[in-house]
Amino acid sequence: MTRRWSRTSPPPTSPQYGLAWRRRSRTSGPRCATPGTPTTRGPCSCRPTYPSPIPAGNGFRYGQTGYTRQSVGGCGFWNADADWANATALTTINNTVRAAITQSGLSNTRLLELQSTFNGRRLCEKTVGLYEEVGLTSWRQSTAVDKTEWVNQIRTVTTVGSNYYLQESIHPNYWGQLAVRSCVRQSYHLNRGGTCAIAGTGILNGEPRMTLS
Repeated sequence: MTRRWSRTSPPPTSPQYGLAWRRRSRTSGPRCATPGTPTTRGPCSCRPTYPSPIPAGNGFRYGQTGYTRQSVGGCGFWNADADWANATALTTINNTVRAAITQSGLSNTRLLELQSTFNGRRLCEKTVGLYEEVGLTSWRQSTAVDKTEWVNQIRTVTTVGSNYYLQESIHPNYWGQLAVRSCVRQSYHLNRGGTCAIAGTGILNGEPRMTLS
């Protein structure tokens, strides 16, 4: 139902990617651009917040009675738990990231806001569906990026020995990784932070259409 990121190259959020940025920041000093201002200076050190992987309770396309949310959608959350995860847990985590940037006192660090980046494409959200639910047969089809989820299902021990890994549960899938890559690339080339969001339907340069504002 979902596709994992290729093991042949590290995703844009991998330690290798971040280390290269940190090395350049340390050796070249503060050189971030003011948001919206073109610059020829090198990249700043951008720190992302965590994206919301599931909708609030009223945003699920499956009811919370029975086992359908987990057995079909792989999103076994009660409404109240989903509300808490978004309003309390995620907010607390991301506020910690924001505060850490401020308290660090580093002038070459910018915030890349990803908290709402997957909104509309989250796991079990009403606006998307599994392939069979939206009339698709493969992730390779042209409309898959717009009609399917960008977050991996919650895996259980039944997937041991399969092509899936338990630790990939509720993390960005193929489309989610490409969306984040687009956000990171835009932040890199524009030399600034900002809020990254879905900009439209379809694919641009092999990635979902994203915009950094």
